[in-house]
Amino acid sequence: MGKAKDGSECYTRINKSGGKYITCEGTQKGGKKKPIPPDSARAKARRAGQAKKLRRPAGRIDTNAPRNVGVVADKQKSKPKENSYKSEKLKDFGITRDVKEDEVRFGKQKRIKYISAKDEDEFITRIQKLGGWTTDYAPLSVAQRKKLINLKGRNDIILREKRGMGTSRTTRGLNIEEWSWNERANLGPNKGVVRIKNLPSINFKFIGKK
Repeated sequence: MGKAKDGSECYTRINKSGGKYITCEGTQKGGKKKPIPPDSARAKARRAGQAKKLRRPAGRIDTNAPRNVGVVADKQKSKPKENSYKSEKLKDFGITRDVKEDEVRFGKQKRIKYISAKDEDEFITRIQKLGGWTTDYAPLSVAQRKKLINLKGRNDIILREKRGMGTSRTTRGLNIEEWSWNERANLGPNKGVVRIKNLPSINFKFIGKK
């Protein structure tokens, strides 16, 4: 067939409906496409399609919103409730905090003291005085001193002053109580009680006048 204005060959083609049309190689190879107006419906539809193809970035998007508020709140409500009940029970015995590494509890109900000293001799002397030791009693033995030192930092121990009249001498020394929380007593009036076990006491040897 003939040629187009640009000199390319032209041919007759038949479309799917059986109609004839003329096409030239120049138009098939393409020329410059007309720009699409940005405000046209076609341009808007194209932008909308591209927006749908955007993928969610990997990882969690931080929106500064609280995470799982309901679950966290439930956990926070349950734990403090148990701990506060235990703390209130212990306060009845004068226990308001845990002991530190170099401390030991000493005293009676509502009158608990926390005794500590870096120097071992000073630590022993402080406990002796609280136990009522005087020069009428012999100094503590090596075994007694070691026993007191080993009580440092034990959260389940309380020392108490021991006084009384023996058959042949005045008895004075230190009672050692081991405390434990009774987790099994969870029914009725005994719920959350404290068990107290008396360990072998430390007796001061009397050497004064009888």
